Parts: sequence; structure tokens; C-alpha cells
Amino acid sequence: DKVKISATSTLVLDGDVTIKNLELDGALIVVAQPGAQVVVDETKVANKGHGWTMVKGDDKEVDEMFRIRGYTLDVKEEAKHVCDKPGKWVIKDGKATLESS
Repeated sequence: DKVKISATSTLVLDGDVTIKNLELDGALIVVAQPGAQVVVDETKVANKGHGWTMVKGDDKEVDEMFRIRGYTLDVKEEAKHVCDKPGKWVIKDGKATLESS
């Protein structure tokens, strides 16, 4: 198993997700709905990813939630896979495939 994630990357895993082989330089979101089991294997993701924009605490044009936090998320580019059917999924070479249900 080999996982390499750059310091500026964002990785979000939701549900039953296993990482076997991943090289990430950017943003990757993997969602496994109930009943779905996802394996990320032989995948390289390179995109512009996410950034953060600082917010001043007294900036009334920005929602209070973000003023308290101090920043907003700037989604520049991301890879997103939502595996929405029960069964075994594999994400390989950037594509999600339902292998068995």
C-alpha cells in the first residue's frame, strides 16, 4: 500500500472507503453511500485543489459563520466520486467502477 499526499492537498473520505494506492496533489472527495464499499487503488490525482480566503471579523458582508472561523473555503478544482449504489466499488485511474453488487 502506497499513499502520498502533498502538504497543500485536501482529502475527504465519507463512509466505507479504503485507500490502497493514491498519489494526491490537489483535492479528492470520495463518498460511499450506505452499503457501498470503496477501494481507491492505482490513482493519481493532480488538480488546483482548495484554498482559503482570510476573512476579517468585522466584515459584515460575510456570513457570521465565516467571520468567526476567520476564512472561507475557495474550491478551485477537485475530483469527486459519489458511489451511490450498494456493492464493491474500485476507483482506479480516476474512474469509479461498481465491480459487484
